[in-house]
Amino acid sequence: MCLSGKLHDLSPAQWKLSVSAMELYRRVYPIIRDGHSTFHAETGKSWRHPQGWQSVLRTSKNGKRALLVAHTFGKAFPKSVQIPLAERGCKIEEAWPEKHGLQATLKGKSLQLDLSGEFRACVVSLRRI
Repeated sequence: MCLSGKLHDLSPAQWKLSVSAMELYRRVYPIIRDGHSTFHAETGKSWRHPQGWQSVLRTSKNGKRALLVAHTFGKAFPKSVQIPLAERGCKIEEAWPEKHGLQATLKGKSLQLDLSGEFRACVVSLRRI
């Protein structure tokens, strides 16, 4: 992992958030390294002024864990979206960031994302139970 920029200028709250992201990465890197991805999105045509939302669901090689990374761009996007999961019986292990991120809820065989604002994001770690 490489961090760049003016790290010494981060406030204590910003550094705490950075550390929590690095700790999450340590817990989920096997999914990132060995999994397979499914892309979901509704986006506009312009990447200079992006609109809509997108997500990547990365599923572990053995199918027992998954990692969702999602974010919104500028308007327009729906209030919520359903991301299909391979199977029922998952639980949310962790959602990051705890505050101010997109909210995720399990709904049967899908993960519902509440798209609560522009340029917001979340990372959700899932485990099959």
